[in-house]
Amino acid sequence: MNDTEKQPIIDWIENNVKTQHRQNIKEILTNPYQYIRKYIKDGDIDITVIPKLSEMLDFSKKS
Repeated sequence: MNDTEKQPIIDWIENNVKTQHRQNIKEILTNPYQYIRKYIKDGDIDITVIPKLSEMLDFSKKS
């Protein structure tokens, strides 16, 4: 993510992602490898514990 894109994306995250998942989304966009490393178990990615994007987004806000 370059500096020109950074602030609009951060604003979007602040407005559309549940508070407890904001850091996760920022990490996915800036360093996906670092994010996914948290979910590696015995050399494989444990997809059963990775939060789904639909769980991270805040659909309760009206545009």
